[in-house]
Amino acid sequence: MTSRKEQLDKVLQLSLSETVAHISLEKFAQCFPNFKKGKVIAGIHAQLTNFFRSACSKEYAKLIEERDLYRKLDLLDECIAKAKARQSSGAVPINVSQKNPEDILLAHFYNYKQLFLQKLEAHLAEVDAEIAQLEQDLAKEKNGTNETIELLQAQLDKLEASITGIRNTPAYEKVGPTIDHVFQQLEKEHTE
Repeated sequence: MTSRKEQLDKVLQLSLSETVAHISLEKFAQCFPNFKKGKVIAGIHAQLTNFFRSACSKEYAKLIEERDLYRKLDLLDECIAKAKARQSSGAVPINVSQKNPEDILLAHFYNYKQLFLQKLEAHLAEVDAEIAQLEQDLAKEKNGTNETIELLQAQLDKLEASITGIRNTPAYEKVGPTIDHVFQQLEKEHTE
C-alpha cells in the first residue's frame, strides 16, 4: 500500500500532465498564426510547457511546505494504522461522549499549541538574530569611538607638543603672558 504522500504526488503529477496535454501544439499554433508551423513554433511550445511544468511543480512544493502537508498525511496514516490495529485486536472503540471534556479540549487544542510553539520559536530566533546584529553594531560603534578617541588624543598630543615648542622660543617671552591670559579667559568662560 502506498502512503498518502506518494498518492498526493502521483495525483499532482497526473493533474499537471493532463493540464499540459490540453495545451496541444495545434491549439498553441492557432494562437500565433503569423508563425509558420514547424520547428520554431514547436520549440516555443516545448519551452512554454516546460516552464509551466516547472512553475507548477515549484508552486505545489511551496504549498506542501507551507501547509506542512507531508507531516499531516503521515500523522493521518499513523492514526488510521492505530485505529485499524485497535479494531483488529478486538479493543473496545473509543466513545468520545464518554471522555472528559477537558481531555477532548486538550486533544483539540494540541495542534494549535504546537503551531503556537513553532511561531514562538521562530519569533525567538528572529529576536536572537536582532540581538546578535545589535551586538555587532555596538561593537563596531565602540571600535569607531575608540579610534576617534585615539585620533583626538594624537591630535591633542601634537597640539601640546606644538605649544611646548612655541613656549620654548624667545618670541614667546614677549607675547606669552598675553596668550596665556587669553587662554585662561576662554577656559574660564567655557567651564562656567
